[in-house]
Amino acid sequence: MKHPAWMWSAGLALGLLAQSIEPAHAASPNAPLPDAIELQGRRLTLNASGTGVRALVVQVYLVALYGSNKVGQHQALLQDNGARRLTLKMLRDVSESDFKSGLQDTLEATPALTRFSQQVRAIVESLPLEQGRLKHGDTLTIDWQPDQGLRITFNQRPCFGPIRQADLFQALLRLWLDEDPRRSVLQLERPGDPTTEPPSRVSAWRALP
Repeated sequence: MKHPAWMWSAGLALGLLAQSIEPAHAASPNAPLPDAIELQGRRLTLNASGTGVRALVVQVYLVALYGSNKVGQHQALLQDNGARRLTLKMLRDVSESDFKSGLQDTLEATPALTRFSQQVRAIVESLPLEQGRLKHGDTLTIDWQPDQGLRITFNQRPCFGPIRQADLFQALLRLWLDEDPRRSVLQLERPGDPTTEPPSRVSAWRALP
């Protein structure tokens, strides 16, 4: 049985029993995300973030999306063609095999992403992992700049690119950004908005190994 992409993206193939998606600064008070960063002279603003949580309690990873424009609507996140940075920070250890299998299952379950399977596999294999694991504190950074292309770094070490392929960046982004905002790990940043309803809780497709 094929599972929709958002079910993997919500769990990131980390063997999660269940999870919630929460705003990053609420979920990680000891390491707040900066409101803006600089990417080779470009100022990028925090647009969306999310936290993967196992068993509704254990934080597993933090993901954030920065863009050259401040976006106020979920659909605009998908349509933005400017410079962007997607950052994934591990809050727990995860095996490379779990990471790979989750990516592959997501790609196979999403017709629009299937054609990127080989390239995504090459990206994972390019990561300089220690002892075959993504470890607590590891940071994966995926940058897109229209004039330079796609670059990927792992713990500030370049490991993939540059490659001028906007649709590949978009495919990677879609692993965490679903078209339906209710099923997306990345949630729009709305600091201090008391009217914003918390994202719904969902079940992961994978049991703990």
